[in-house]
Amino acid sequence: MKALSFLREHGLQAALRKAGDRVLRSWDRAWEQCKADAETLAFQQAHQPPAGLISVGIPVYNTDPALLQALAQSLVSQSYVNWEACLYSTGSSPRTDAMLDTLPLLDKRIRIQRGDVNEGIAGNTNRAVALCRGEWIALADHDDLLTPDALWRVAQAIASEDADVIYTDEDRITANGRLHTDPALKPDYSPDTLRSVNYICHLTAIRKALWDRIGGERSRYDGAQDHDLLLRLSEATDRFVHIPAVCYHWRRVATSASHRQRARCLEASREAVEAHMARIGLPGSVSLEGGFLRLRYPLKPLKGCVVVTAPTPSAADEIINRIRHRFPWHVNFRAAAGVHRFATMNQAAAEAQEDLLLFVDGSVTKFSDGFWDELAMYAQREDVGMAAPLLSDA
Repeated sequence: MKALSFLREHGLQAALRKAGDRVLRSWDRAWEQCKADAETLAFQQAHQPPAGLISVGIPVYNTDPALLQALAQSLVSQSYVNWEACLYSTGSSPRTDAMLDTLPLLDKRIRIQRGDVNEGIAGNTNRAVALCRGEWIALADHDDLLTPDALWRVAQAIASEDADVIYTDEDRITANGRLHTDPALKPDYSPDTLRSVNYICHLTAIRKALWDRIGGERSRYDGAQDHDLLLRLSEATDRFVHIPAVCYHWRRVATSASHRQRARCLEASREAVEAHMARIGLPGSVSLEGGFLRLRYPLKPLKGCVVVTAPTPSAADEIINRIRHRFPWHVNFRAAAGVHRFATMNQAAAEAQEDLLLFVDGSVTKFSDGFWDELAMYAQREDVGMAAPLLSDA
């Protein structure tokens, strides 16, 4: 009733703004509850994982001094103590340079180097990493923030996991740093997801030896340089470890490349994925559709067996008749019905001579266009045992 009254009094646009604001603030409230508290940070400071020096590489270019200072303060506040921050600045304004001069005074673990030539985001990142002395490097943007427990969690993973790449969850913060939004609670390592989008992003820590072996970041993919880097890392190792905790706050600023040049960033990402697939010998195409990468793999001439499960034989037959036209000619159908339908499913799987098995539950009422091709192009791959769709309630 309150929502309806507000709508009548203030109109639809104001009501939508208010609803959107509530959605944004829901994570902000949740973050206050799940972030590391003072007791947790004190425990971490007293129990340092044996992970050695972790170096944070940060390219700097015309950074707002207040944002640069906030980043430095987030580093100084780390509960893990064995870190260094290596900042490489080129072509920065006098205001940014003046702030840079103060940072080593804030903490001697912060090291600064300046260059005369702006080599772009990838080149400048490589310069920052070249300053790093640790066996592990973490990458951070010049206007973002690390949570106080970020490097401790990374260090714990270094000490306890057989990892080459470690990544954490993240969220967004508004330019003024007052509101946390858009939590990215990521899956564990998924090569297919990585080909579709750089879901790993921040915070990422990498063995320095592996970084050096693959050659760091490449300027030809500026705008998607991190995506290209992670794809090449995935070709060199599968020892990716995910830390399921928000450890990085990605600041929403209008001057970032991802905001100003989104189309160019997406095209660079598409080219990076296309080159990656060529290197690993994975046939397929990569296109941009609706602002997202769309991967398609060529279908082999495979046969399929569709097993429909339903409470009764007549219900199964009805479903088969309803969906038969949605499948190519080389698909056969079997019904698994009644109280013994699960045993029938097992029997169908044992007896099937087809290449692929598809189980359709009788409760599914609608199918998206091309769903069989979509499932089959993944299920046909030698490195895939099962493919499943996304189900939604009607």
